[in-house]
Amino acid sequence: MGKWGEGIRRGLASLSLRVWPSIDNKAWELAQVADKALGSALQVRVAPMKVRRKLAAEAVGPIKGRFLVTGLGELPAAPIDGLYTYMDMSDIARFGQDFPKTRLYQWLKASWVAGRPVEGRGRIFNSETEIAEYCQVYLDLYNSMKRDGYRYSGDDDICLGIAADGEIIHVRRGTHRMATAQILELPSVSARITHVDRAWAKRFVGNGRNRAPTVLAEAIKAATS
Repeated sequence: MGKWGEGIRRGLASLSLRVWPSIDNKAWELAQVADKALGSALQVRVAPMKVRRKLAAEAVGPIKGRFLVTGLGELPAAPIDGLYTYMDMSDIARFGQDFPKTRLYQWLKASWVAGRPVEGRGRIFNSETEIAEYCQVYLDLYNSMKRDGYRYSGDDDICLGIAADGEIIHVRRGTHRMATAQILELPSVSARITHVDRAWAKRFVGNGRNRAPTVLAEAIKAATS
């Protein structure tokens, strides 16, 4: 479907939601339609320790661009404190400027020395200077959050989902920030709800079909408070 056709489809979906706001309306499956219906209610602050799992990368692709998802909590996921990202930030917190002691530094250096330098984030890690500068980025992140708490104003908010049982799941973006917030035991992080399990939404909306957006917004606020 071309760009014009996609725009028309979203427009019709938004119109149908105003006429029939029930969770049974498939328009709720479209993220852009849900964004328009729920607005600022999707921007939340949540205690990072409430978020224990992150979806596996292969699970995120198929639900990209969707809002209501069936079986969100059953998709492949891993404990956040078991991710390499979490381990890297734990090392940063432990060793500070002594980067060669971190696993991240050792892995990047070993790959370079073996003739297979890692390429990522727009750079090739083929010198100790490159590797140290990269580690410094995460040390700066850690020190900033330790000093100022979570103050993020970029355009790639941490994306979260709400599973059928109310579990808050990390979907994508901001993995280093989430890991750091947990390590520092910060009281809250800002995030955006991008996915909701259909069963969870239906449980709250119930018979209040004509007030579905309002009821759903209130349920999201309660679940993330």
